[in-house]
Amino acid sequence: FKINSKRNFWDFDIHVYNGYVIKNAYYWNDTLNTLDPNLPMPNMSTASFSINNWHFRSKNYRMTAVQGINDEFTGSQETWYFKSTFNVFGAGNDNSRIVPFIASDSTDGRPRAVNLYAIDLGLVPGYAYTVRKNYWQASVFGGLGGVLQAKAYTQQNLTRAFLGLAPRVDFRFVAGYSNPKYFVWFTSDFDIKSIRFKEFRYVQTYYQLRIMAGVRLNNRKKG
Repeated sequence: FKINSKRNFWDFDIHVYNGYVIKNAYYWNDTLNTLDPNLPMPNMSTASFSINNWHFRSKNYRMTAVQGINDEFTGSQETWYFKSTFNVFGAGNDNSRIVPFIASDSTDGRPRAVNLYAIDLGLVPGYAYTVRKNYWQASVFGGLGGVLQAKAYTQQNLTRAFLGLAPRVDFRFVAGYSNPKYFVWFTSDFDIKSIRFKEFRYVQTYYQLRIMAGVRLNNRKKG
């Protein structure tokens, strides 16, 4: 769910996935082989809820023109921006270990976790640049910042919670061709979050690459 408002762009995302496999688990699991290399984890699930806001310093920079469906730039534009981000995310395996016993260090309690999750809030400053020549246009966003993160994991009916900092990267790329009659756009969205308990690290990455095309309809009456 996305909202454009003057110099602000809001993005609301929710993801829930159930059922995973560990790829190429035959390297350490003797019950598997090259014909059946992956280890199914049907009870494994991940979830993510995010609220993000991009605030542009320039009044002339509009996300609707970056997306190029119902708006467009007349020339190149650039701006600094601040991305505010709030996230709730994690993973669980229905009271079973997230990391299989045979693939972990038996002396370390963290890989015995049956779930892990985090809540974080932070700010990512960045820079956006759009170049437009004739009807061709390309936009790139890049930012680096951090979040204050409350994180926890549960193993053997024991929950341990921590408070710390985590890095955040913002990246987005949009390019295409747009004229008064039609448009074709290649768009990308990346959402990368992480939780770290010393050497035990969990990274959650969602990305979307797509091609959008459309025809512009002119419903104005000619006088």
